Amino acid sequence: MSRPRFREPTALTRARVAAGLTQAQAAKRLGVSQSSYSMIESGGRAPNVDLAQRIARLVGRTVAELWPMSAEVAS
Repeated sequence: MSRPRFREPTALTRARVAAGLTQAQAAKRLGVSQSSYSMIESGGRAPNVDLAQRIARLVGRTVAELWPMSAEVAS
């Protein structure tokens, strides 16, 4: 029997949990659906710049902390 695979929590997930928010609470405060927020948190969808900044403020982090650029992209 295979074991279920779990993804390592993203920086955004860790920051949201540290801020004491559920996905539903974060989504409501940001004015987006819980489904959209979940996709952003899991890396399935990228937020636009405005939303990324609002998410960062909500969880008390910077955009760079939540979505660090890889060395490949930065160069």
